[in-house]
Amino acid sequence: ATGDTLRTIKSYREPIFDVRFNSDETQILSSSWEKNAKIHDVATGKRLHLFEFEQGSAYQVQFSRNDLYLFTATLKGDNTEANVLQMREIETQKIVRTIEGHTETISSLQVSQDGKKLLTASWDGTIRLWDVSTGLADKKFAGHVGAVHTAIFCNQERNIFTAGADRVIRYWDVATGKVLKS
Repeated sequence: ATGDTLRTIKSYREPIFDVRFNSDETQILSSSWEKNAKIHDVATGKRLHLFEFEQGSAYQVQFSRNDLYLFTATLKGDNTEANVLQMREIETQKIVRTIEGHTETISSLQVSQDGKKLLTASWDGTIRLWDVSTGLADKKFAGHVGAVHTAIFCNQERNIFTAGADRVIRYWDVATGKVLKS
């Protein structure tokens, strides 16, 4: 490992919010202030897909586990709150599902290993576990004071870690929704 840059992709005029690999790390998904998200080929840097959002910029993006769908937490038209969560087919760009529940910006997205659940954290102080097939929240976790910045699965998705503006890392039991440690 030399630490050398292997590829530079210059595709945006505005700041980039998020970047994610697909499952085999051959494609990269990114989003920016420009009200769009793009998928590029990692080897060539060529843009493969452009997703444009009328309502606002995509603050957080994520591939589905099977790489057929794209999840976006999109800012409202005035670019203030990214609380609109959408699932889109990559090939057709069709919105398959709009998921609502957070009242402020969604700051973190993670798809479960089996692709059936979506974990989100929000500036509204909550963490939610969504059923991808229905768009309904299976669980709502609350305990942070203020914004939650990130949420990740661990222990075969039996637990999650969260961190927020309250400067606390919390360790949760998914089955019960209770904090195990903080």
